[in-house]
Amino acid sequence: AKPQVEDETGDGQSDSKFYAGADLSGSVVEFSDSGFELSPAKVTKDEAGGEIMEQAAPGAEKEEDLVTITYADGVTFQIITMDSSSLKEISREDTEKASVKKQSSVLVFGSCQDTYHWTAEKIIIMRWK
Repeated sequence: AKPQVEDETGDGQSDSKFYAGADLSGSVVEFSDSGFELSPAKVTKDEAGGEIMEQAAPGAEKEEDLVTITYADGVTFQIITMDSSSLKEISREDTEKASVKKQSSVLVFGSCQDTYHWTAEKIIIMRWK
């Protein structure tokens, strides 16, 4: 089983811990009452062996790369605010699906029907300060 984000304490842990537990991460391209289209982030390695997260620029997403996310019954939504200089969690709060907007950076926890269709049980909206 993958570690769940709610088990993270946030004391001094970098955001990579959050991303490691998520099934998908990326940004919202379009949204509706039942779910959204996700432009998935891709993680690649740089020459030094570090990880780089790449995402399509807003408006430059390719239709064939988008993943359809459908909300499961009882899906939970949270907003996690991170400090961009220390990469530490500042706050975490429960929210509603109305908080999911275009360009929201999200982590998706759920199950896949196939590569491009997922059912979300938990959505975390990442915000940076």
